[in-house]
Amino acid sequence: MDPNLVYSGFTGDLMDQVAQLRRTARRRASGHDDLADDLVQETLVRAWAHRDRFIEGTNLGAWLHTILRNTHISHIRKASREQVGLDAGWEQRLTTPATQEEYFALVEVAAAMELLPAADRAILIALGVEDRAHEDLALESGCAMGTVRSRLSRARARLRDVLEEGAGGICLPGTIMQPIVVRSAFGRAGI
Repeated sequence: MDPNLVYSGFTGDLMDQVAQLRRTARRRASGHDDLADDLVQETLVRAWAHRDRFIEGTNLGAWLHTILRNTHISHIRKASREQVGLDAGWEQRLTTPATQEEYFALVEVAAAMELLPAADRAILIALGVEDRAHEDLALESGCAMGTVRSRLSRARARLRDVLEEGAGGICLPGTIMQPIVVRSAFGRAGI
């Protein structure tokens, strides 16, 4: 293309508006020069495609800036619907949390529960595992609600003491490694 070529008519008027369109697009794109250039290019393409809709004698700059504004709004709406790349936190969803510690903690609690008196074990299971209401237990046992709560408190304290002592060979955090020996439901010792 010859640089000395002078544009005439609609094409020349379009080319005269490019610098102002670029300034406006950069301001709208707030520092994203690639987006600003894309907005200007798309504005010019749309203006050229719809040049028959432009009314001669009206303000071409205002018409082009309206196209630029609408193009920018379309980009914003499109970007809100599309997700480019991976969102934040994707690496956490790709991993599976380790369950070994939870398993051994459960084994540890089960072994400690076996060392508790039957009454303590019963109230901990009823309220902690079966998720029964304090009121129901008070009615069944024929005692006051405060009695159920104090029994639960004492049972929790005993369980905590057993867990802190080591629960019969179970390895607790911060203690010397000891083998874990738990009797299964079939009576066999397991690790």
